[in-house]
Amino acid sequence: ILAGLQGVAAVILRDPDGAGQEVAFCPDLRMPAASLIKLPLVWHFFHECTLGRLDPDEVVPVPPAALTPGFGVLRSLAPGLTLRLRHLAALAILVSDNTATNLLIDRLGIDPVNCTIGDLGMAQTVLMRKMYDYRDPAKNNFTTARDIATFYSVLLRGDGLDPDWRDEFMRCLLGQQCRNKLPSGLPRAAMLAHKTGDQ
Repeated sequence: ILAGLQGVAAVILRDPDGAGQEVAFCPDLRMPAASLIKLPLVWHFFHECTLGRLDPDEVVPVPPAALTPGFGVLRSLAPGLTLRLRHLAALAILVSDNTATNLLIDRLGIDPVNCTIGDLGMAQTVLMRKMYDYRDPAKNNFTTARDIATFYSVLLRGDGLDPDWRDEFMRCLLGQQCRNKLPSGLPRAAMLAHKTGDQ
């Protein structure tokens, strides 16, 4: 199928119960991460909650200057809104909200998130900028198909997360509203914990 594709693709299929068995096509090709960078960002949030270093119910204002284009709902709501950190994390996954994502990045910090990315074993993934921040063309967020598979393997094992926080993260992934890609080819009743990314 990929041989006739007019474009660039990377695919990996890994059986989590099959001792690492996988089928892959260009799994280490580094690509712009787009919204896939939200996966390790939100994992880092839940990990900080697990360690007790972050209050998930901390209230965060959403100032007009923070409203960001692209996916999401916050930019369409009335100004002056306040949300809890756990709500920002949920919005970043459920509707891929870029404003919520950027507020999380502001609160968590780019360097700590990148440390967590390394701890997760995502060797070719990096967070360099917020969503829709194109001020420095040399900065972008990157990942690979293998790194995303590695992320999901960690999440499935539950490493580093309190079970309740892992379950909350999984509920967000299962409830993701951007369903125009992998879910569009599956039966309506199929369950798919996933995250899309668009450039």
